[in-house]
Amino acid sequence: MGRRSLGILDRRDAFLRFLIFGLTLFCGLAFATGANAFTLNVTGSDGTPVTSYRWLLEEDNTNLTVPGANVSDSVSNTIHNSYAPVVSRGTAGAASVSVDIPASMSDKRFYISVLPTEGYGLAGTTVSVGQETVNVVVDAMPWPTAQFSVYAFMDQNLINDGPDPNEQGLGGAGIFVYDMAGQVFYDAFGNPLGTTYVLNADGTVQTDESGAPVVDVVGNGVITTLTQYDFDRASDPTHPDYDPKANPYNLQVGEALVKYIVAGKYGIRVIPPEEDDAGETMTWTQTTTIEGTPTIDAWVKPNEPKAFVEGFGAAFWHAAFGFVKLSPKSSQYKGQTLNMLPWNITPPQGTASIEGTFRVNHFSRPPTLQGYFPGEPVSDAWVGLNDPNAQPALTPGGLYAAKCDPKTGYFKIENVPAGTYTLVNWDEPLDMLFGFRTVTVKEGEKLNLGNVLVFQWFGHLSGKVFYDTNQNGFPDEGEEGLQEQGMVLRYRDGTIYQATGTNEKGEYSFSEVFPFFKWLVLEVDFARFKATGMTSVVDYGGEVFPDEGWDWPSMDKLYPQPQSEGHPPTAIINNPNTGNNLSRTETGEVLTQATQTFLGQYNVVNWGKIDYGEGENGGISGIVYYATTRASDEPRLDGAEPWEPGIPRVRVNLYQDSNKDGVIDDLPSDVDREPWQWTKDWLSYYTGKPGPEDTDHNRNEIFDPAVPGIQLAEVDNYPFQWTDPDYAGYTGRPGTEDVDRNGDNRFSWGDSVRITSTDSWDDSKPTGCIQDLPVVHGEPIAECADNFGTWNQVRPGIFDGGYAFGDVDYGTYIVEVVPPKSVTAQDMYEVVKSQDKNTDFGVEWVASTLDTSIDNGVIINPPVCVGPDYVVPQYLTLFPGVEAPLAGQTLADCNMKMVDVLQSRNAASDFFLKTDVPKSARVVGFVNNDLGAEFNMASPNYGEKLAASWIPISLRDWTGREFQRMYSDEYGGYNALLASTFTNNVGSPSGMSPNMMTMVLNDPTLPDGTEDPYYNPLLSVTPWTLHYLPGTTTYTDTPLVPLAAFASSNLVIDTDPVDFTPVIASLLGPESQTGPLLCSTRPSGSTITITSVGDKLVLNPDWDPQVAGSQFKIIRHYGFGDVAGSVFLNNVPLAIESWSDHEIMATVPGSAGTGRVMVIRGDNGLLTEIGVTLNIVNCATTNVVAVPGDFTTIQAAIDAPTTGAGALILVAPGAYNENVIMNKPVRLQGSGAGATYINANPNPTERLQIWHDRIQLPPPKGLDGAAFATFLMGNPFSQNEAPGIFVTGQTAYPGGTALNPDPTVTKYFNQGYPFSVQGQAAIDGFRLIGSKAGGGIYAFTGAIGLEVTNNEITGNQGNFAGGITLGMQGIGWTGVNNNNIVIRRNKIHRNGGVQGGGGITINDYAQDYLIEQNIIAGNFSRFNGGGINHGGVCPGENVIRENRILFNEDFFGALLNKAGKGGGIFIGGNVAGGTGSGNVTVNANLIQGNLAGAGSGGGIHVFAANGEDLKDFPGQPANWYRIKIFNNMIVNNVAAHSGAGIFMQDVVRGYIFQNTIINNDSTATSSLSFEAGAANSTPQGAGLVTAVNSQALQLILDTSGPTEPDYSNPVLVNNIIWHNRSWYNNASLNEGAGGLAPNPLGDYWDVYVPPGESMTRHLTPVKCFLSSQVDPNTGYDYGPNNFYVDPLVVNAYQNILETATIVDEGGNNISVRYTPLLPVQGNYHIQAASSARDNGQSVVSYGFTPLRWDFDGQSRNISMPDVGADEYHAPAAAGKGR
Repeated sequence: MGRRSLGILDRRDAFLRFLIFGLTLFCGLAFATGANAFTLNVTGSDGTPVTSYRWLLEEDNTNLTVPGANVSDSVSNTIHNSYAPVVSRGTAGAASVSVDIPASMSDKRFYISVLPTEGYGLAGTTVSVGQETVNVVVDAMPWPTAQFSVYAFMDQNLINDGPDPNEQGLGGAGIFVYDMAGQVFYDAFGNPLGTTYVLNADGTVQTDESGAPVVDVVGNGVITTLTQYDFDRASDPTHPDYDPKANPYNLQVGEALVKYIVAGKYGIRVIPPEEDDAGETMTWTQTTTIEGTPTIDAWVKPNEPKAFVEGFGAAFWHAAFGFVKLSPKSSQYKGQTLNMLPWNITPPQGTASIEGTFRVNHFSRPPTLQGYFPGEPVSDAWVGLNDPNAQPALTPGGLYAAKCDPKTGYFKIENVPAGTYTLVNWDEPLDMLFGFRTVTVKEGEKLNLGNVLVFQWFGHLSGKVFYDTNQNGFPDEGEEGLQEQGMVLRYRDGTIYQATGTNEKGEYSFSEVFPFFKWLVLEVDFARFKATGMTSVVDYGGEVFPDEGWDWPSMDKLYPQPQSEGHPPTAIINNPNTGNNLSRTETGEVLTQATQTFLGQYNVVNWGKIDYGEGENGGISGIVYYATTRASDEPRLDGAEPWEPGIPRVRVNLYQDSNKDGVIDDLPSDVDREPWQWTKDWLSYYTGKPGPEDTDHNRNEIFDPAVPGIQLAEVDNYPFQWTDPDYAGYTGRPGTEDVDRNGDNRFSWGDSVRITSTDSWDDSKPTGCIQDLPVVHGEPIAECADNFGTWNQVRPGIFDGGYAFGDVDYGTYIVEVVPPKSVTAQDMYEVVKSQDKNTDFGVEWVASTLDTSIDNGVIINPPVCVGPDYVVPQYLTLFPGVEAPLAGQTLADCNMKMVDVLQSRNAASDFFLKTDVPKSARVVGFVNNDLGAEFNMASPNYGEKLAASWIPISLRDWTGREFQRMYSDEYGGYNALLASTFTNNVGSPSGMSPNMMTMVLNDPTLPDGTEDPYYNPLLSVTPWTLHYLPGTTTYTDTPLVPLAAFASSNLVIDTDPVDFTPVIASLLGPESQTGPLLCSTRPSGSTITITSVGDKLVLNPDWDPQVAGSQFKIIRHYGFGDVAGSVFLNNVPLAIESWSDHEIMATVPGSAGTGRVMVIRGDNGLLTEIGVTLNIVNCATTNVVAVPGDFTTIQAAIDAPTTGAGALILVAPGAYNENVIMNKPVRLQGSGAGATYINANPNPTERLQIWHDRIQLPPPKGLDGAAFATFLMGNPFSQNEAPGIFVTGQTAYPGGTALNPDPTVTKYFNQGYPFSVQGQAAIDGFRLIGSKAGGGIYAFTGAIGLEVTNNEITGNQGNFAGGITLGMQGIGWTGVNNNNIVIRRNKIHRNGGVQGGGGITINDYAQDYLIEQNIIAGNFSRFNGGGINHGGVCPGENVIRENRILFNEDFFGALLNKAGKGGGIFIGGNVAGGTGSGNVTVNANLIQGNLAGAGSGGGIHVFAANGEDLKDFPGQPANWYRIKIFNNMIVNNVAAHSGAGIFMQDVVRGYIFQNTIINNDSTATSSLSFEAGAANSTPQGAGLVTAVNSQALQLILDTSGPTEPDYSNPVLVNNIIWHNRSWYNNASLNEGAGGLAPNPLGDYWDVYVPPGESMTRHLTPVKCFLSSQVDPNTGYDYGPNNFYVDPLVVNAYQNILETATIVDEGGNNISVRYTPLLPVQGNYHIQAASSARDNGQSVVSYGFTPLRWDFDGQSRNISMPDVGADEYHAPAAAGKGR
């Protein structure tokens, strides 16, 4: 019978009762549909209308970010949703259809997914509130296959977790590929990995009649890296085993290419060769990892390039694996000699030793994380030593490696020679970050480092499942562990992250839990035992004290979190089992807990179990899955896959089947027995509830009379407003989504005995976290938010899709799942049937042509399906025309399953629902500035990396087409729904090919081609390709990097012209070729036209994301004004024909020649910053080429055979998306930096392949760069790839290698195109932007006489330099021949350098360079030289003069690269005692506000200027290299270590004359400033600091210059060195976060030589202004020959300094920032009353010509000069100025 009643539903427990009915998402009366609709248009990628498809509409319940909106509940500060409810679905027969939106949801956002019937892939897009038209573009099949590249190498030169140029590849290493279910053996076509295919002449793959690719050589499923033997025999026709197919993809030794695979995420393992040629076993240890573990992941999309385009930086291998060889000492292996490290072969003969113990760095909790607390020992640790001063091509960098004590982490290295070393560490499982630290030992010293703290990649989650005898949920003494208990760590959507089991002691451990800053759910096995509760101990961070049992349960690895209530925590919650609040116990049937954990932290959860008692069982439980993978012909046999999510809020009903006939029992009437208090309401003792004597068959406490026949329960679907009076939206009436079978509006249980719904994370998010809630914009954020500040927690929590019926009598039951309906009464899901199988079909694949040149998985007695019978139709549901395997057979529907409930057991019944169109995927992630620090202590991210606020994020498919756009929130969080995948037919263990989408962070361009107003040019444009699966959440950690100075500390550096500056957009002559051209014969007249930029959006220097309404960008006007001013050609005024704000027309006289055009406004006198060259030439004899007039691209114009040496290539205004290769000496002439753009961002990434082929292939296709790279023993083309403009001339080189050249052979790179005439090669009038890895301009080699003028170079990143690079880094080859290059009058600002300068890098043999009159501002370097980096020897006379070098920065973590020197300028040789730097003059520059964030030399750092020049000319100092620093204003610079103005080491001939060095700050925040183990740093000298000579230089001086001092002692004459402040880091400030305090010895420390073991080293200033006559550290008196009074400059200012300490991955962890950052701040010219006037020493005798003029170019009386950079002139006599 059936019964009708209104009752309460069964729950898993009382907690779930609250969770399910305490909903507030939907309120009020039943929903009604309305006329709201949008038009859906579906087209193919070629624009063809697609007319047959299915669609699925889901509610988009992501947290929408409105950029610029200051809110406290953005995605970063809340708990994100898990499930997107299905709203409607449909089938379309036309390209355009109308999709209805329920009226009740008119204020909602949606996501629509579209799956065409055939020929196209799945796609989708968002639907905004009120959007009327929605366009979805689907990509036609077949799609190209993917590939990935792997590199195995010997990480021994240096040992440093990455490949170095002089490390050899490791051939013969095995490549093992895994997807999410196991090892992959087959490619996309079902052939073994390694199979090659026959290629057509055009490089495409031949196909047979069926369309399948034609196999050339069948692979064996095993891929190995290329050996030297195979490389040789494939490339040398004379080789006895010559076979070009031995290297079909043109690889280098150690490389492998896994081709023709389907798109997806793959885990890669590499196993080094195990046996050498002699049969001897070789052993190795792996050093490299990306984010922990020996497996490195690769995400590859269709048509993936051979090289992985990392989110920032140069293209790289998809995975690189480094190894250190352990045995034997030396091996021959397939053409290679493989040696152990030198000290492991032959132990050294030193007398020192180094010992210590590696321990985990156990962080404290936010906001003060970095307490340097020792945690547990690092097991299976390794230690190594490197020589930091090695010249890798000549001397070994890696010296030694050894395994530490495997349990304690203790190590001892003996027989160490005296010297300075880099101590490195890693561990066998690669769970620790690779560590670096500098150690120095003296002869005989026994150096004990004590605890050496190591960072971990992961958090830990562990515990025990114990037999809980007293059922109190607490592990009492004597309660034994239970083995083989399953433990599952799930995501909130129910998919599985990790799984393990308990050991013989009942213990389990998840030791590699990635710190997502997101909740996970831990689940314990519940099949065999009764759950009794759980007890947790949560790591609170901080100092680890010895374990004292439950009195102090630290377990010697954690600090137990005190349990309490409130925010901040106030009320203590003691555990009754311990009497303290250091643990938490829950009792009852506790099966899940939600958890967050951070790296290096340990959360412990113990689970109680006991045997079921007499008459007890575990009831029936299960999960309702979303069936992504439907592999079975018989649905009863379906099993859950780890990637399949649960479906929440689904009704599940329980019926009896007492006779096991598969038919629901028709229940009799309930019985009310005497005293009849249940039903007789007229009796005085009436209660309306059954008594113990009554029979309530379904326990709903409602009397149900008999109704004939089997009655199914009615269905109250979400939002459950029909049945629960306690629900806030309760109406007592069904909604349109509910099933009221008889239409009486009363809920009937029918014959069911229990009713429940599946669990929903979104309805039961964690609460009660132990935390202080950050207050954001006046409101505390949500407790337990998915963010960094929530830290470690263990709280009650559930995952989607689970259900349970507890307290069930023994017997047989039928469980029914009821697919939910939408508010339109439409079925949203269907139970999986036989015809729904989907694993045989999916995306069709075609071979990519890209880069061809280069419970135990066993189901035991699954429940029997007993739902209504159905006949399997002829064809599969998703694939019409494809036979269903069981077509015509009759099967029972699996919406009902028969289950037996037995004594002492839990019965399980899972269900599988599906949608025809796969559900969307969800992405939740955060974007941080990977090199930045959060300075705002109120931020939820404080203590972490700096968030990138409100940047645009473009989501693009594999073709590069944007399909939706979102924005990060204020704290870097983002979330979105996006299309998933329908491809389940892959020949891999999972069968899945996820949807691979590329997320472009900080994407500058909207789909209409305009600039996104929230694009941040201070940060990199960074793509990340990631994987997405139906109904699941992908968590992403997607960093980008700063391109500009101080972006790492969230300051906006203002390098744009001030408002109302005249900015030239373009200069056009009258000739037919558009551009700045004037024919000398004037056939078209003499009028030139100059246009202005006008209004322009620029960054707001006052932007503060914390301030409501603060605008990120503002408009400045860059017009010419309406008042006529002046136009100059080569400083000569031109006659003005007309003048307006937008346009000027001027006449050029016939006598004028080629020169720079500049504009001065008439109303304010402001001058153009960047001019443009007007070319006045004989047009009859000059080869003039026009772009786009003659050629559509710049590259085509250069490559044209008719374009010869000296050709003038005029480029009209416009945007040119190119990576130009200028391999001819031509003049590239843009029309003006304001309107002629070269966008060098290689998007799509296939542009990279085109660029590399053009460089590296042999002629005629390329310049033969691959052969040249072999000679150079490194690949500078990959290291600094795809700049805006790559410049190279013909370069001859010998055979062999640079290390062992063969002079009998001559080869050529770029043969036939020599550069020889000064200025014949030129670049002028462009704005170069967007390069990811090559910078703006890269003058590689042979660029003799190149002139780079009048360009704006901004927003670029380069490995060698962000702006301009000259030459090859670290090669040391003398044949580079980049002589006489001129860089003049450019604006190089807001660029980023990775392994070189931020603005400009000058490498070896750029002889006689000239860098003058440039603006070099706001650049950022992760190496040396924020503004300019001169690294290497440059013969001749090299000059850096008259530049404005402003507010550039060296990264505070650059010590990891042995760098961080020279915020403004770095000048140095490559290594101490090496080739030296060459002669360099630094003259008349403004060097202001620059930061050396990790090292010394905020303004200028000079290192290793002298070396081999002393050996070449012993005792001949006139021939030694000289460093001359004249006439500079070096002001307001900052150094994290010392020498904020100037720092020098290994400079034997230095001259510092006539400089103004004022108000520079040394902060002593570098790790170099801390003594070992000290919490406070040691103050350092600030103005001018020099250092003791390196050991390498001193050895040379002992023979070549024995009378020279053992430290850098430059000649100091006539300098103002004043008020340079010395600080130190005081760890006790700011509540333990640390901060800056003044040097206790005195605020100012102007000149200093760090004494080492001697206090007698001092500088000797002559006629200099100093803040103090006595050195504050040594007491040395600088005597009466100097001045100790205020020099009286016009307007000095001091920096306002701040610091922030963050969790960092090595190197420094203290970042410094300061304000103001405006060049107009400060004027350091002397006043008329200054005592510096006429008080300098005569400099006549020195003979230095630049001293004849001062900083401004005004004349100086060198017999009686003023002191400092400025020679005072009365205002009326002002000189030319700059």
